[in-house]
Amino acid sequence: MLQIIALLPLLLPAWEPSAAQLGPVILHPTEYSSPSGEYVLFVDPSHRLGAGPGSYRMSRDGVELWNSKQLFTLSEVKVTDAGIAVGFGYTAGSQASWASDSFHVAAFAASGELLVNHITERESSRFMHRAANPLAAGIFLDSESDRFVVRVRDPDVIRGFEAWWTYSTSSPERVSVQEPEAHFGLNGRGARHLTDACFLKGVPLKLAWWWDIDFEKKLGDEYVESGTFSLVNEEGHSVWQLSFPADYNLPDDKDGQYEFEQQVRGWGALQGVEPEGRFRILNAQSREVQEYLVARSADASGWEVTSIGSTPFRAPEPKSHTPVNLPTLKLKPLPPVSLGTSPPVLGGLGPIDKFAFGPAGQFRILRWWGEEKGSFVHTKVTSSGEVLEEVSFKLPEQAGSIPWRSWE
Repeated sequence: MLQIIALLPLLLPAWEPSAAQLGPVILHPTEYSSPSGEYVLFVDPSHRLGAGPGSYRMSRDGVELWNSKQLFTLSEVKVTDAGIAVGFGYTAGSQASWASDSFHVAAFAASGELLVNHITERESSRFMHRAANPLAAGIFLDSESDRFVVRVRDPDVIRGFEAWWTYSTSSPERVSVQEPEAHFGLNGRGARHLTDACFLKGVPLKLAWWWDIDFEKKLGDEYVESGTFSLVNEEGHSVWQLSFPADYNLPDDKDGQYEFEQQVRGWGALQGVEPEGRFRILNAQSREVQEYLVARSADASGWEVTSIGSTPFRAPEPKSHTPVNLPTLKLKPLPPVSLGTSPPVLGGLGPIDKFAFGPAGQFRILRWWGEEKGSFVHTKVTSSGEVLEEVSFKLPEQAGSIPWRSWE
């Protein structure tokens, strides 16, 4: 048994909480801008979880170009400086756990024409409390071509390998599916999570940022967490790799470790790409942005990467938020609920509406009582079936359902 327990850190992807642990993912009305800021796509969900139809409005320099309504709501979008918008969404929201849902990958032309609407029916996860699949992790596009990539999470949450679904705005179908081979880099001794990726300019390569956790090494009480960067070719093979060991550890500041990790994720370690194969990455410990140049080798059989300098990293200023004047809503008071005398204990404990477990094997149940709508009985019961306490009540018609908490 001890051997099995020792293996658990290798099997559990600690950086990916389940849908139940994360809670609902709220999708707010959002504006997505092109890099120049010239084009802006406004996406207005019809449901706070991104389920159901969405409304879209594209503007250029503040002037509306088109608007439309689709059966799906895009939950993440990228907009190019040519006015093309690409993204992904779900008909029942990203965290839906049932299979009656579809995953949409879409692309809009600058004219509003729907160029791509690739639909994949979702399947329920084989793991408890997990969202249905496919479930996307992000999207990135090639500003120099019509290609874009949707990062799709692995249905096997223990394996945790990400797939790259490649699309072209000139084709309604998916072009290819790849699993970047750098996933295999830790040889089973730890976990590797793909944090971000982007296309390079001027060369047919992608730059990937991996967050490594080595379960065989520790700094203080924490496993060693390193930043790894790789260049991935068109076939999904890694042609270059660079690691910054323990770049995300603060061994002398246990309390600040989590905050530091969140800062690094917020800053992003991919600090930009430039023409002719230049790219910049962040070394978090040294607070440096290092710049590299990738070019074909002399015999054109591979790639050569050269360091061409570094600059001090300056954390971006926190975004300022303009307070929104929200309307004041007056809540309608409901009449009080009168607690009745305890009714006689029914034979059995049904019909049960809700239940929760408590201390010492006790549990409590909420069951319907009588023929009158909204009448309930709350009962506390021991593990042997002895009724400790019962109280009846009737809800006002306006109250709707009963909020239910765990045992307190």
